[in-house]
Amino acid sequence: MSVSSAWTAEIVGEVTAALEVILDKKLQGLDSKLAGLQSNMTQLTQDMAGFQQRTGALEDQVTAMEQRYGKLLKTVETQAEKIEDLENRSRRNNLRFVGLPEDIGERELRPFLEKWLVKELKLQSEMGPLIIERAHRVGPMRQSAARPPLLRAAVNFTLFIKNSIAFPRSHVFRRNLVETITSNTLKSCIYHKTKAPLCPVFRLGYIVNESGQQFDKIAYKGGTVGIRINWDCDLDWPVRFCIPVYTFHALDDAKSNISQGFNFRFAKYYIENGIRKRTLYKVFGIRFDIMITGKGGQFDIIPTMTMIGSGVGIFGVATVICDLLLLHILPKRKYYKKKKFKNAKKNSQKDPTTVPGDMEASQREECPPSPDEMTLANATSHEPSEKSMEQFPHRRSTLTFPPRRSALTSIMGWFMEMVSSVTEKQMKNLSPLLITSRRITQYKNLSPAKLHKVR
Repeated sequence: MSVSSAWTAEIVGEVTAALEVILDKKLQGLDSKLAGLQSNMTQLTQDMAGFQQRTGALEDQVTAMEQRYGKLLKTVETQAEKIEDLENRSRRNNLRFVGLPEDIGERELRPFLEKWLVKELKLQSEMGPLIIERAHRVGPMRQSAARPPLLRAAVNFTLFIKNSIAFPRSHVFRRNLVETITSNTLKSCIYHKTKAPLCPVFRLGYIVNESGQQFDKIAYKGGTVGIRINWDCDLDWPVRFCIPVYTFHALDDAKSNISQGFNFRFAKYYIENGIRKRTLYKVFGIRFDIMITGKGGQFDIIPTMTMIGSGVGIFGVATVICDLLLLHILPKRKYYKKKKFKNAKKNSQKDPTTVPGDMEASQREECPPSPDEMTLANATSHEPSEKSMEQFPHRRSTLTFPPRRSALTSIMGWFMEMVSSVTEKQMKNLSPLLITSRRITQYKNLSPAKLHKVR
């Protein structure tokens, strides 16, 4: 290990100690703030519990009021109908006609009666036009017995569903006929969400009831029921744990009065007595929409390492961690150190101001170096003294030059500036060591005056 590496380790140790003191103070302040926040959260939790109790009581009251309001509305409507009926029945000029031959296209009853009465009774025009104030049709007689459901016998019909799902990237193919389902099981099992959740045979009445509907109601005009099959599989576990989950829900809006139920029409064409005829059928039934959803997850090292690397990079310590692993932990750390750090060798035959592969010393004095080629990362802002050069002679001949400016150099420069403000007295005798340049230059026995001129 070079002298520069030892000096860097010493600086890093001092920086670490200073950072620990600062972080301890910050953490103490955070602990006190967290304690205060915890007490506030406890109080807020208690307040929320009280609010929930009050809200629940208010919801009960509102529900009771809504029920009472609905009953009152029905009572008012009933009373209004009774009053109107009594008013109409009390009039003397009420007439009831039975068996009038109305036209098919006649919709308005009052104009029809005005024309029909004048025509049938031969009323004279001198009496003026006949005006009927109100007229209404009498509905058909109500049946005493309710209409039986058309699909009552279908409540015990069964439905057999076969479904499969594939995860190609994981080479997994599954059917809803899992390992526990055998040929004998299919003959006797009926699906139940707790007793037989994997049986693929479903009873229609059970499906309708689980969807929140009543079979007797949808048996009149039909209905639509959705069957959802969800596959949520963790492919890191054995494949036998990848099983389907069945749920049922109604697809019709119970509150809607338009196009209720499910029906469709089809025609049957035939020829009778040489005449082509057609019979149009309107059929009602229950429609089942089967929807399949699936999700499969499996551990992958590449996304995991990408997420870890992204998290490390966000906190700006990726370069430091990489240098720590490469230079101090991996088996080839000595090889990486040789490639990362290069030391200037002693050469007594050459002039100290002469740089191999560069301009002559006189030309370099006339042409000042560019800031990009000669940037000194100095720990302090004072000039090196003769005493410091005598005290540390090795710093005249051995300098460490990173091949290019990196995030680690910037972080170390920031650390040195912070340490210089804390330990300024200890850093007065230190001379600049780190020089960032696009080309690796070599210096030998630089005096303070010449070093200042190069800067």
